[in-house]
Amino acid sequence: MTYDEYLVVWYNRSRRYQLRCGRAFNLNFDEFCGLVSNYQRAVITSRLEQMEGTAATPQRVGYVLSWVSPEAHAAGVMDSSTAKILNYRNSRQMFRKRKGDTHSDGARARIGAAKRGKEQTRQHVERRAEKQRGIKRGDMSKETKAKIRVKALAREAAKRAQAGPAGPCRAERNPQGGERQSWI
Repeated sequence: MTYDEYLVVWYNRSRRYQLRCGRAFNLNFDEFCGLVSNYQRAVITSRLEQMEGTAATPQRVGYVLSWVSPEAHAAGVMDSSTAKILNYRNSRQMFRKRKGDTHSDGARARIGAAKRGKEQTRQHVERRAEKQRGIKRGDMSKETKAKIRVKALAREAAKRAQAGPAGPCRAERNPQGGERQSWI
């Protein structure tokens, strides 16, 4: 595949992708070719030469048609002033989520659906619990504290029942006597 053939394939693939995403694509082929720097052209040409003679067609040789800024991406109109040829890693880094960014409601629903119903290993649960230990949870109402206490006592009773008659329970071992005091 020659450099010119590769540019035609790349332009058409990029155009189809942007239109499929619902964005306006006002970039003609000559403007697209003008976005490629001399250095990028040399890199693409050398990689195409390395692939010459192989059956593989280059899907990506390191560069993508991207946006000049996240604001241009949000506007949704790709033209010669809003488009830029970038290394694909730099393009991904420019548009990744940053502190303070939030997922859309649709993205949250998809993430939840993908995670829902999956069994987690004991190690996974332990790692997650370890990360959450020591983090303040904020003020809780008395009702919430009571619910947490009831659940904790139920868990402890279930563990005792599963372990069998191994000895006195915590409340019976309490050196001060009386009922077991909850941390809540």
